[in-house]
This record gives sequence, structure tokens and C-alpha cells, in this order.
Amino acid sequence: MKKLSSADATKILKNIKTFFFDCDGVLWNTFGTLPKAKETIDKLKALNKQIFFVTNNNTKSREGFLKKLLDNGFPVQADQVLSTSYLAAAYVKNVLKMPENKKVYMIGMPGLLDELKLMNINTTGIGPRENTADMLVTKEPDVGAVVVGYDNHFCLTKVSEALQYLQDPEIPFIVTNTDNRYPVKPGVFAAGTGVVVAAVTAVAERQPIVLGKPHKMFLEVAQTTCDIDPSTSIMIGDRLNTDIHFGRNCGFQTLCVLTGITSSSALQKAESDGNTNFIPDYFSDDLTTLCDAET
Repeated sequence: MKKLSSADATKILKNIKTFFFDCDGVLWNTFGTLPKAKETIDKLKALNKQIFFVTNNNTKSREGFLKKLLDNGFPVQADQVLSTSYLAAAYVKNVLKMPENKKVYMIGMPGLLDELKLMNINTTGIGPRENTADMLVTKEPDVGAVVVGYDNHFCLTKVSEALQYLQDPEIPFIVTNTDNRYPVKPGVFAAGTGVVVAAVTAVAERQPIVLGKPHKMFLEVAQTTCDIDPSTSIMIGDRLNTDIHFGRNCGFQTLCVLTGITSSSALQKAESDGNTNFIPDYFSDDLTTLCDAET
């Protein structure tokens, strides 16, 4: 692991053909676009690089993320955007091949619902609930899978509802990702999808199928439409346990930017612990060094 130098950045721009970017904490945070983010994407596009935006954020559909990217001035196409909301729907449709007379019980936001609808998958579960004193909930007979993402209406009633289905070991338990928190602004974080997943996992007493980073499904989906050589690819992210681990799992080079979750002290700890899955090839304060490198 080393701090990204201008020479390193020039070498990356010369040798790397495919760039995978996380979004939250890399390109933007709650308060807007991060330093040199737009300029970096513009530069890579001018160099005819393949670019993908891979986010564990499941609150929006791919169309929602595309709109956010375009609204922030990033010149992207829909097929460059890969979100865990899309992965969940694709998994149910193409891997589970769930019968049309079955539906998904979902804990999640409208973006996840939109992706499931686009795949013609029926759902139940979305929306607010009241926490009843006895937690008695009804069970629909035609649920064929449970999908869990971030949900700002999450409550104990929803945990109990999910449990009714997950007691059946034949019903798949699918989660978008396990990120426990996300950056709001420098030094300030909020609870993430992993908190929801942990609660449902605890009560179900079984382990879920995890789709998002650090697992390789993002790469596998991208490879269905594009020629991607892991040896000439790089993952740029702000999380060691998801972004960098994902890059390592895929055989990419890795760059950790310190504009989101990971601090310099966390990098030092990862290196001292010797967990190679979490140690990036390079780290940088932000995207400035990469953006300003000579080509």
C-alpha cells in the first residue's frame, strides 16, 4: 500500500482500461459533489476508458442513480450504472427463476420496488407499519422469496413479518448488501442497510445470500455486456471491507480515497492487521492526484 503519486496516477491512466467507481463517499456525499470527481470522469471518458458506477446503495433504481449522476454533471449511460437494487431483481428473475404466481416479501425503498417491477416480479411488504404490542402478523401464502434492503420504515413488525417466511428453509433469504453505515458529511455517519440485515438475520437464525460488494456479482453482470479484463481494471472506493475487498476478489488494482468512510488511521490498522483483502494498492485524499496526472 502506498500513497498515490503523480507518477502512479500517470501509470494507471496509461495501463488501466476499465474503471469501477463507488458513488457515495467517492463522487459525492450528502452535501454535493466531491473534489475533482466530475473532472476525473470527464478525463477518463476523453481517454476512451470503460467506466462503471457500482453502488451498494439500494434506495434508488438504476434510473434514479442515472438521474443523480446526470444532474450532477457526470456524462454517463444507463448501462454503466450498477446498483444492488438492480442486482436483487436480476437475481430473483434470472437465478432463482421464481414462478410468476409467486411474489417477493421485501423490506426496502421504492427504488428496490421499481427494479422488481421492471422484472415483472410481484411484491408485498413495502411501506410503513405500526408496531403492535403482540407482534402478531399475517402470512401471505404465495411468497417465494424474501429480499432485504435499506428501509426508512424499518420496525419490529417488519422483522416479525419476514420471520414468518424465513422459518421455511426453502424460501431464499436475499440481501442487497451489509454496509453498516454511510457517510453524511466528514466525520458524521448514519446507520446503513447492514443494521436492517443484522436484525432480520438474528431473528431468522439463518444466513442470507449477499449480493453487493465485496461479492463478485457486479463484475459478472458487467461482463455480460462488456469485455472486461480484471488485470487492466481498477476499483476506486472509500470502504475497505466492501470496495477494496471487492476489487481484491475480482483481481483488480485498488485505490481507496479518504473522502468517505475510511480514515488514514483505519488504513494503518488494516495494514498492521495484515488483512490483505482490506489493503488497497494505493490511497489518496481524494481524486485530485488521479485527475491532474499527465497522460
